[in-house]
Amino acid sequence: MERRLAAILFTDVVGYSTLMERDEAAARRVRTRHESLVREQITRYDGQWIEEKGDESLSVFPSALQAVGCALAIQTELARDAGFQVRIGIHLGDVTLEDGRVYGDGVNVAARIYPLAEPGEIAVSGPVHDSIKNQPGVEVVCKGEQTLKNIAAPVVVWSVTGALGPPETSARASAAASRPGFRTATALAVAVVLIGLLVLWNSRPQVGSTPIRSVAVLPLHDLSTDEVGGYLSFGMTEALITELAKLGDLRVISRTSVTPYETTELSIRQIAAELGVDGIIEGSVLRSGERVRVTAQLIDARTDTHIWAESYDRDVGDVLALQAELARAIAHEVQVEVSPAPPVGAGSTRPISPAAYEAYLKGYYFQMKRTREDTRRAVRYFLKVIELEPDHPLGYSGLADEYSCAPTHSWSLVSSELWPSVPREMIARARSNAQRALELDPASGPAHNSIALVHLFGNWDWSAAEAEFLKSLELSPGRAWAHSTYAYLLAFQRRFDEAIVHLERARALDPLRVETMMDMAALQVWIGNRDEAYRFWKEAEEIMPGYAGLHQAVITGFCGTERHAEALAVLEGASATYPEDPPIIGEIAYCHAVAGDAPRARELLAELDGLAATLYVSPVSRAMIYVGLGDHDRAFEELKRGIRGRDFLLPYIGVDGTWDPLRADPRFSELLDHIGLPQA
Repeated sequence: MERRLAAILFTDVVGYSTLMERDEAAARRVRTRHESLVREQITRYDGQWIEEKGDESLSVFPSALQAVGCALAIQTELARDAGFQVRIGIHLGDVTLEDGRVYGDGVNVAARIYPLAEPGEIAVSGPVHDSIKNQPGVEVVCKGEQTLKNIAAPVVVWSVTGALGPPETSARASAAASRPGFRTATALAVAVVLIGLLVLWNSRPQVGSTPIRSVAVLPLHDLSTDEVGGYLSFGMTEALITELAKLGDLRVISRTSVTPYETTELSIRQIAAELGVDGIIEGSVLRSGERVRVTAQLIDARTDTHIWAESYDRDVGDVLALQAELARAIAHEVQVEVSPAPPVGAGSTRPISPAAYEAYLKGYYFQMKRTREDTRRAVRYFLKVIELEPDHPLGYSGLADEYSCAPTHSWSLVSSELWPSVPREMIARARSNAQRALELDPASGPAHNSIALVHLFGNWDWSAAEAEFLKSLELSPGRAWAHSTYAYLLAFQRRFDEAIVHLERARALDPLRVETMMDMAALQVWIGNRDEAYRFWKEAEEIMPGYAGLHQAVITGFCGTERHAEALAVLEGASATYPEDPPIIGEIAYCHAVAGDAPRARELLAELDGLAATLYVSPVSRAMIYVGLGDHDRAFEELKRGIRGRDFLLPYIGVDGTWDPLRADPRFSELLDHIGLPQA
């Protein structure tokens, strides 16, 4: 017995009973002709003939597009033969195949749809419509919402006309089924396309003389109608990107840079040109119950030709094991040399329950948003994963990544029972979760990166941090975040040329990620190249206007300069977006202080004192204000307090020009020695 998603096609000869009463011999000829024609087209479109009952036939197909292509071919052939007409109904749903028979709700729905078709018409359900609506040569017209016998929920039915390409391209065309609204996020799709590709390897079409060396995985289009929605497609897209990035010399663009193309009207060539890649991978995912169907295709964007396309059905719990397999199949198709051994850093492929994996995808989805409430949600979902699968690394890795990333964004905003406001506790949680993730999966690049951040910001153990960063990069060389975070260690050690190399690598992998642009801007500020820093700042602002993170580690470099007013305006805008955020308030106060507005700076300093009752207020933020006010003794008192509390912001003092007024003081050299940072 086999259970899977399938496109179910029913045909019915119009007026057969009447003809049978009038001319039985003629009716038998029509029936024979009907069966012959339908069987022929089903074979051409990779379908499976199930049964015939009188003037009706039932067949199933791997994809909706193949079923629709078959139906259109049948109607086209019949249009040349005026002897009889056929009604056709198609639905996409769960079926069970056993002993050559097919069962399930999907069959019941399809059986209720075909009687709604007019003579010579093709009627399809909503899931079929969503799969083929933007296919060139196909026209769809809504027949309205229909109540079907013995089917609880009403079904929207569509009429399909037109023509599709030859059947040998139908599978490839099915992957592009719904562009341009086609780009929603998922990486499980990655998983599914692999097995069949391995079968096709010996007979695949030759790619061309110039191999593909860089690809972008567009957000997979989610055709699911259940509540999981975009979480599944989001996670599947990310997983495919992650797995492909581990292979050979293939450069894979990160998720944040492909997300803007989710609803774009741009052509494949235009998208590839903007991202600077040779190939594009696009596809769709459809979940029905505990089954997932993924369809994907690889396009050589230089010639706008399809290299391959396939679709597969799997259980939701199988997807992790399939991700690496799919990535290697794609690597073969783009002619990347990959050794027969498993890819380095393939990580755990142990099974995970559908409920736990869904919780992980939701946690990751909210983690990427970086807002106050979304951060809380991410932590809750990762804890849910651990509750459901205490011996699986995914939940621990997600929590470790979340806690260890705290120094790189306004983490103090989310102080709660789930998110401690004391740096030492934050570091302890990051360390324990990362270590548990590594116990369960020693090949987890993200977990090694989390440990590196613990050493960097929590322990100030520079050699241990560098060893973990390098291990993370070895396991996850295509992860832009790993390059960006390693660049911070290099910059703090004043190894600026090396830091630039890794930030440029991060930009190549994730060209539209504004955080990477701001990291580059910060580095240019620290080097003293403010004009170049300003260019990166404005480039990031063009991509994401009003992004609150544009202030981090950059804008204070322009306070007191000719761009002071612009910097202060950005900080005020960030404060409006994130009110009562101590780091932003401290930066605004500093800007007022260096501009000579001491009263306003002291007002904001008092505001920070009030917030300290409920939120963690960094002593380094307070010290920065005192530097602006010229009170160096109070600044040193706050910095020493930060040392005792292992404040996350202390490593920045070695490179940030904000602290230049203190550098000649022997007390500042003592601070750098204590943290382990080189003298300027």
